[in-house]
Amino acid sequence: MAEHSGLCSEDVAEACVFMLTRPANVAIRNMVILPQAQEI
Repeated sequence: MAEHSGLCSEDVAEACVFMLTRPANVAIRNMVILPQAQEI
């Protein structure tokens, strides 16, 4: 199994850009960003 690491700033920035570039008729109200291997 590949080793996973935590989130980096680029991961969060990419998610923000995704949210901000959706069409005007799309509303993203919540987004949860977690690293893959982190237990919650």
